[in-house]
Amino acid sequence: FDRQNKTLKSIYSGIKPGGMAVVNTNEVYLADPQNNRILVVDATGMAKDFIQQSSTDRFEPTGLAYDAKNGTIWVINNRNQAIESYNRIGNLKASIAIFNYTFDKIQLGDNTIYLIGKNGTSVWRVDRRGEFRLYQGSGASSFVGTDMLLGKERIYILDYQNRILAFKIPQG
Repeated sequence: FDRQNKTLKSIYSGIKPGGMAVVNTNEVYLADPQNNRILVVDATGMAKDFIQQSSTDRFEPTGLAYDAKNGTIWVINNRNQAIESYNRIGNLKASIAIFNYTFDKIQLGDNTIYLIGKNGTSVWRVDRRGEFRLYQGSGASSFVGTDMLLGKERIYILDYQNRILAFKIPQG
């Protein structure tokens, strides 16, 4: 930990984080898709493997989100074509198939999962039963979502292509 700049120092050389989830002030989970793993970084900057699989396994974590209500980490696993939920000791608890589509970002609502497509041209809404619905964008380059946050009553979406911060009010 760099106390002067209040930042964590470099974790490992060779890591290219694909996403992160903050669990509490002492734990940050980092997706490392190139090395087929998820790391846990503590408040001192020490990192350890949370889940690591060989390159021959079907594991490529890109996006992460923490579900505080259930104490689980949701993982976009593009190689396995699924959104997967793991408990805090790394056991798979649930999996939703994403069939021939890849995603980069994930946010959790109360009973809904929101995903940004890998090329950013769409935002998808998935209910906990696994039903997908296009939420924003059309797959065309007129919309490029790069990130999103869920507020209490709105979803904020950064649209790089149009250089705006859009918001939508979630609808059932």
